[in-house]
Amino acid sequence: GPVHREQNEEIWKRFQDATKIIHDKRQNYNASLDENYLKNLVQKQEIIAEITELANKPHSTHREFQQASSAVQKLRERFLEVGKVPTKDRNLVWEAFKEATRVFNRNKNRYFKNQKNSQLDNLNKKKELIAVAEEHMNSSDFQTSTPIMKRIQLEWKAIGQVPRKDSDKIWKQFKSACNTYFENLKKERSGDSQESIDAINRKTEYLKTLKDREIPSDQDDVLQLIKTLTAEWHALGHVPRGSKDLETKFKKYIDGILKGLGLSKEVLKSHLYESKLRDMY
Repeated sequence: GPVHREQNEEIWKRFQDATKIIHDKRQNYNASLDENYLKNLVQKQEIIAEITELANKPHSTHREFQQASSAVQKLRERFLEVGKVPTKDRNLVWEAFKEATRVFNRNKNRYFKNQKNSQLDNLNKKKELIAVAEEHMNSSDFQTSTPIMKRIQLEWKAIGQVPRKDSDKIWKQFKSACNTYFENLKKERSGDSQESIDAINRKTEYLKTLKDREIPSDQDDVLQLIKTLTAEWHALGHVPRGSKDLETKFKKYIDGILKGLGLSKEVLKSHLYESKLRDMY
């Protein structure tokens, strides 16, 4: 209610002074809030820019996308920790943030989908190489199979990643087939296989019997004997490269018989050529 007139002016002035202090504090507080909101806006815009950069950056490996995903998650957490922004900018900033994260996630999902398809394709390619390796791993035709086995090893290395759950299994299968083949090749070249050893022993003994062979006087009989001897020789088995001197001795023996027939050079050359052909089979 009213006060005495002589006190009215003083009381009103005291009231105004007090409310002005409150009003000034309120204005200063609001000004500091606006300043903080603007700072928060700048921070959030910087975070959005970083996420956008990561979203548009080309990532070519699984590891790169994992690192980028971790970085985006940290930026997202920072964005949510930053305080309020001016009311007029609030919706725009939030939509920009959501769009940046959506673009990143869309690109990441597309990459992993393509990578999954690529890995399945690589898996099929490696399974095809395994089939080739297993087809040749027990081959004794080393001249034909060795280039094939070396080629598929290079092709295996050139093929990209396969699904992790299949990686160890198919590698062990491929490695086992290759190891089997090259161990057989090593034994063949070193003459350590029992089959090669037996062939060496048989041919060594066979060469000894040739000393006592009687050579017919008739030319046709001699040629028939050469065919018989050649067939018997090849039936004794294959010897490794380290024992090719046995083949050389047998060839010299056959060449000696042919030259002893007194044939013309043309006929002799023809028979020597036929002898070489027989040595190849």
